[in-house]
Amino acid sequence: MLTAAKTVADAATLALTLEDIAAQTYLKAIPGLKSKDEFHLAGQIQVVDQQHQSTLRYALGITPSAAAPMPSPRTSSPQHGAKDVG
Repeated sequence: MLTAAKTVADAATLALTLEDIAAQTYLKAIPGLKSKDEFHLAGQIQVVDQQHQSTLRYALGITPSAAAPMPSPRTSSPQHGAKDVG
């Protein structure tokens, strides 16, 4: 995967994918946590991963739209020209 990143956009897309996976992992883990502290920490980490995704989407030119869900980083292709999803 890392060797496939030939450009900054490729590296940012890879980072976006990894942040998406990390955020989903923490979100899925929350229901199984036992203590309030574990729940709180997992929620904080998940939010930070979402913030990282937001920054990477901005850097890639993927703009949000109230009418459409955000594209998955695995399906967007900024190297072919980032497009507004709205």
